[in-house]
Amino acid sequence: MQTKIKSVMLAAAAAFILASCSDDDTTPRSVTLTFDETTWDALIDTPQYGGPLLYGGTAYTWHDTKTQLASEFTDAYGDGMFWGGGVVISNYVSADLTHNTYDYQLEVPVSNGSRNFAVANSGAYIYFKDGTPRRITSISYAPTTYVLAVEKNGNDYARALNNADDYLKVVATGYVGTTQTAAVDLYLTRNGVQQEGWQTVSLAQLGAVTKVVFTFEGSDTGDWGLNTPTYVAIDNITVQDAE
Repeated sequence: MQTKIKSVMLAAAAAFILASCSDDDTTPRSVTLTFDETTWDALIDTPQYGGPLLYGGTAYTWHDTKTQLASEFTDAYGDGMFWGGGVVISNYVSADLTHNTYDYQLEVPVSNGSRNFAVANSGAYIYFKDGTPRRITSISYAPTTYVLAVEKNGNDYARALNNADDYLKVVATGYVGTTQTAAVDLYLTRNGVQQEGWQTVSLAQLGAVTKVVFTFEGSDTGDWGLNTPTYVAIDNITVQDAE
């Protein structure tokens, strides 16, 4: 009798395992892009400003085969340079708030423990290379040292954001093709208080998207738009396949 009971239990367990692994399992798969593999190191330019990778006029692109996330310069000025918009790889870390010029555009004030991270400027985007809509369930972001220095102390071009109504935010807007889905605000300064380190937020409310565009809005504006520099560091992008 005991042998028979054991046989029934084993058969039931096997059936459960097979069912869990079957093609009917619709649990979405999640993969996180960390930029930490050594292969990303070759995309880090030196010096931070004026280097051959970001300002040499050659194509700067990347593609992660695990998540299918990719990016390329937006080339807003038609010269193939980073100042026209892009998402680039970096590993520069410095908390020196005298670094308040674009010469230090790829630095972050504090490490999040990763080997590398990415830096995006206004108008830059990430997209899914294969064109399949997916959800980005979470992303980490931080101010760059340059941005934080200007937010706190100002420079020759922008004032400090220390008033109660001051703000600076990154707007992450989702698209499927050319159709906008939704937008999420990622604040770097809110009510005159700066975010100084890394923060992780969800972009799930964008829905399943093929592209996310990063733009900036803030309280210090002039005739040419924002006076505050427009850079943000991003990392640990978790992608969930659409159900």
